[in-house]
Amino acid sequence: PPAAVTGGVQFRCQCLSNRAACLLKLGDFSRAIDDCTAAMAAVRTGLSEQGEAERARSETLLLKLLLRRAAAYVELSRFEDALGEYEEAHKLAPDNAGVSDALSQLRARGGQAGQ
Repeated sequence: PPAAVTGGVQFRCQCLSNRAACLLKLGDFSRAIDDCTAAMAAVRTGLSEQGEAERARSETLLLKLLLRRAAAYVELSRFEDALGEYEEAHKLAPDNAGVSDALSQLRARGGQAGQ
């Protein structure tokens, strides 16, 4: 049962992540943020109790959620929020070139990002 519960939570989080991706494409950025936030809360809650393989899957999902939420924040001109997401994503995946590039670009925009 605990594994089944964890699997069910993981599946729901993946569904929320996929819906957030769709909402981003549709331009519904606020709802995309809501879905990412809900999924991230559930993923983070179970991280400490997971085995190594489950933890790796959860961290991969968390990275996707962070990047999707960051993209939505950028579209809403919430650059400080986006920066926080990219920084957290970079901590999770420091060798990910895409994350590093996005973080650098957003930092470079800092002066013009809209206070």
